[in-house]
Amino acid sequence: MRHKGFQVGLLFNHLPEIVFFATNLFSSDTDLLVKMSRKIKKDENITRDHQIFRKAAKKELSPEELATYFSPDNPDFVERFNFLKDNDFDLKNLGAWFILLSQIRGFKLSLNPEDIEISNYLTFLEDFCLLEYNFIKSNKGKNDFDKTNAFLTNWLNCTPFESNEPKLETRAKYMICLVMHWAALFEKLLEIEYCEAEEGYNSILIKSLPKICIKGTTPLFYLTTEQFITRIKDKRSEQFTSKKKYKWTDFYRDIARAQLLDPYLNPEALSEDDTRLLDPETSAIKKQISRWFDGGRLSIEHVKRYFLIFEQSYDPKEMDFSLFSIEFINIFSYIQIELFKADVPPEVIVKEFSRYSEYKDLVNKRYESYQNSNTLIP
Repeated sequence: MRHKGFQVGLLFNHLPEIVFFATNLFSSDTDLLVKMSRKIKKDENITRDHQIFRKAAKKELSPEELATYFSPDNPDFVERFNFLKDNDFDLKNLGAWFILLSQIRGFKLSLNPEDIEISNYLTFLEDFCLLEYNFIKSNKGKNDFDKTNAFLTNWLNCTPFESNEPKLETRAKYMICLVMHWAALFEKLLEIEYCEAEEGYNSILIKSLPKICIKGTTPLFYLTTEQFITRIKDKRSEQFTSKKKYKWTDFYRDIARAQLLDPYLNPEALSEDDTRLLDPETSAIKKQISRWFDGGRLSIEHVKRYFLIFEQSYDPKEMDFSLFSIEFINIFSYIQIELFKADVPPEVIVKEFSRYSEYKDLVNKRYESYQNSNTLIP
């Protein structure tokens, strides 16, 4: 997935690198396969010492071998997994679209027959991949700037490029539009998945966009990760009726107390009246949150250990699919940091990310139209 050929694209430009590796979700292709195997086979003891992962590291692993490893007793799974056999894809035009299409079709294989709504939406996503593939295939080698520019503005709703060498600010806006579009597509999947749940799915991204605040006379740039954690802290403060201001030190102590009371995280399982809960050690928690504020990767495990611990007991095996939206918290922050380091003004970054609700509306409109016509319309 890290091969440069798999990063090529317009709507999904560098998606594998950004989603899987830039945020340190995986350290390598082999690491990705190992972690996928643990989830699919439900075996946390799987290591990269297995022969199949050694073959993968040497780039000697075929799709058939991989599918057989994941589901050795299901030949139908193996046949459907190797979808290249059933499609007229020109392998010279592989790009990021292919990685995403592979992930989508792999996900479809795990669905139950009753998951019709999700299956329909995944077909919608497949067509986006094919839209990009067909554009790349029909325009490869032509270097038609106007046609490429029109494709991007129509489908990504981004600022048109001024030339083949656009300004830094234009390139920055394009990157932000890219990741916002990916996030909106993913959150729509979550909305469909949780449509029958009591509270449905509430976007964590739209409430965690970057912002600039003035402290004294100094403007401060707050990343998406910091906004996300601050929102959790503010929600926690609403549970207190005391007029006393709920400070960050109070938040650190609450996390520490919740972890000390949790029977899995603390086998001692302190009682509510234990004196050690009065003023627990918080330096490690403070340091960890500070790292996240600076753009450190926030994992699903972190969220379960530090924040969900207020609402439910920690369970390492519990996996709520909606928690995967945390990865877009990381992606948004990663893009913000990289653009800031490239001297893109924070005001530009914040203003462009503030358009995220437009992308959610755009995805909703396109999917509603697709359901009526089975055709993608810009």
